[in-house]
Formats: sequence, structure tokens, C-alpha cells
Amino acid sequence: MKKLIYFLMALFFGSSLMAQNGCDGQRYRELIFTDIDTALAVQFGENVTFNGDTQQLYMDIYYPANDQISNRPAIVWAFGGSFISGDREQLASLCHYSAQQGYVAVAIDYRLYDGPFTSLPDSFDFLDVAIKAMGDMKASVRKLREDAANGNPYQIDTNYIFAGGVSAGAITAMQAGFVDATDPIPAHIDTIIQNNGGLEGNSSSNYQYSSEIHAVINYSGALARTSWMDANDPPVFSVHDDGDDVVPYGPGYASISAGGFSVDIVYVEGSETITQKANDLGLTNGLITIPNSNDHVSYMSGGPNVPTWQDSVFDNSFLFLHNEVCGLAAGVDELSVPLVEGQVFPNPAQERVFLRLNNWPEGQLQLSLYDLQGRQLRQWAETPAQQIEIQRLQLPAGLYVLRLQLENGQRLERKVIFR
Repeated sequence: MKKLIYFLMALFFGSSLMAQNGCDGQRYRELIFTDIDTALAVQFGENVTFNGDTQQLYMDIYYPANDQISNRPAIVWAFGGSFISGDREQLASLCHYSAQQGYVAVAIDYRLYDGPFTSLPDSFDFLDVAIKAMGDMKASVRKLREDAANGNPYQIDTNYIFAGGVSAGAITAMQAGFVDATDPIPAHIDTIIQNNGGLEGNSSSNYQYSSEIHAVINYSGALARTSWMDANDPPVFSVHDDGDDVVPYGPGYASISAGGFSVDIVYVEGSETITQKANDLGLTNGLITIPNSNDHVSYMSGGPNVPTWQDSVFDNSFLFLHNEVCGLAAGVDELSVPLVEGQVFPNPAQERVFLRLNNWPEGQLQLSLYDLQGRQLRQWAETPAQQIEIQRLQLPAGLYVLRLQLENGQRLERKVIFR
């Protein structure tokens, strides 16, 4: 319900958002900046690794140069590498791409497994490094809020700090966004959490600043248990290969490669299961499934499905975040036209919703229903009325976009959630 209230506020106070956040129908979803400034190797924490060594934690910050907007959403990105390898420099291109759309983009360090490889790390070892990574990401978010409270050098709107990642980085982002004290965490995992400083971790001491994350971009990641998800958790957008052989698309075991063999390490629940649970809870969510693919993250970084899927993945990911900041997307010309006002209720709903118009116009009304991938699912016409009924029919549970088109060119868009 909290997320729905935020969404409706964004829709009905869109002009205020335009002034503060630069929501003009292009920013946050199109490449509108060419010059990007950076602040590299900004330290946000320090902690002990799995092997007992001290590691300083740094982040690289990318942001649009000569930007007139003083409050910008930020995306904290975490790299992939099975919690064994990788570094924040892997994310330079993705951060640059994010900043070109008007975001402040942050690539972070997190601690990796640095124990002995005389035998393969077991599930407890991987749970430990994954929880360390969660604490490191939360420390980076606190650092951004601390800086924002002390001069705000990166012009961040702390109401919109998002987290995202690839593979192990996506697992890190999912944990940072979704794991909290209300979750039914098993005792053996809770022990590991407490040994690493609790849910906030102990990579920095600035606990007076929040580590709250407002949406998660999950590129081929997972959550240890979707039973930990609840209705107060953030929106989530996922992308996953349906036959992923490293991080499972549904429930299963994450694996690593050793000696040419794939070895199962720890049970997790992937993007399909995450999306199903989000639908059950009424959380705003989206999912792109890469069909008939046994590869891991095949849609970026030179993967075999890059030509077919990469543009769609990025377009829809950033449209999802745009809509969290600005409300449902509309073009520049549409934003300049006063929109007829209306609301959808009840929302979420089981079988039907109603669109109530505060001032209904003359002429026939054209209505369309879309999924989050932009596919038109239904189109029909209505005569003007104060209240219009929209039946669910055979639609699966999930988030949809209802569009009302008027004869005078005006357009109204509202989010609809069917449980």
C-alpha cells in the first residue's frame, strides 16, 4: 500500500516532480547527456574479509556534467563474479550509460571470497560472503545519504536511491533491498548475519543515515528465500535466462564452475519465483525472460543474446526506474497538455477495477491495457462516463498499464495491479 500511495502521489503531483527531478518524458529513460563527470575511488567503508584481511571499500560515482537539476535519483550498481571474482571497474560502461540518462550512477566494491581453494567453498562460506556483500552495499547507500546531508556534492535526491546488479551483484542488491528484521530468517542464516554486524552490517559506523533502497534492478540474480518478501518491500525489475545454468530462473541451486564441471553450492530462488511472489504481494514489478537460453546473463557483456535482447533489457529497466521517479511514462508533448484526472480503484484488485474520471470529456474514449514490456493486451472503446469498469478476464496476476486516449489528443495513464 505504501508503494501505491507513492505512485499515486507521483501521478497527481507530476508538475511538482517535473520541476524538482527534471521529469520531462525523456530524462531517466533516454540518453540526453554526452558529458559525464566522475568522482573515483570515494571510500565508503572498511571491513575484514572472509580470510581475515582488512579491505578498504570504494565507490566510483558518475553523474551528468553541467546539469541544472539539483535532486537526481541515484543507482548503486554491484558487479558479478560468483562472489569470487570481479571489481567495480566492470560497471564503468553501465554507470556511464546510466548517467547519460540523468541518474547519478555508483559502482561499488564489496568483499569477495578470499579463502583457500584447496576444496570448494561450501554453502555456509557463500552465505557468509553474500551477507558481507549486503552489508557493504548498505554502507555505500548510507554514505550517499551522509554526503547528501553535508552539502550534497553529487546532487542526489535521497528519496530515490535504487540498487541494481549483475549475477552475484544482483543477489547483493536483492538482499540489501528485501531482507529485514520482520523476515522468517532461519537460525543458521541469522547467526551468520549477526556475526557480520547484523542486518546493517559493520562496514561503516554512520548508522544515523538510512540504507533504504527504493527499487531493485535484478539482472540474473536471486533471493535466498522469497518467503522473506512482504508488501512493504521495494519494486523490483528482473531479467533472467529461463535455463540459466549458474543462478536458477526459479527455485534451485546456484553453482560455480570448477575443473570444467558445474558444482551446486547454495539454494536460492531466482527471478521467476521472485516475480510470482511480488505479484502475490501486489508489489510493483517487471520481468523479462530470455527464452530457450541455458546461458548466464546472455543479454549483456558479449553474451550470445546481446543483439536480440540487450536494447530491450536496458530500455525497459530504465523505463521502470523512470516510472518510479516520474509516474507512468508520457511523451513531452503529452505532458504539456492538461490531462483529464482520474483514479483506479480498488487497486490492487482480484477480478475488476474501476476508472473514475473527475471531469469526463465529450467524444468516444479509447482504452488500452499494456504489460510492462509495452505489449498491448487489449483495446476497446467506451462512451463518456464518470466511471468505467475494467474486467480482469484471463489476465495473470501482475502489474499493467491502463491508457485512456481522448479525441482531443489528451492521454491518461494509470497503473493497475491484479492479484
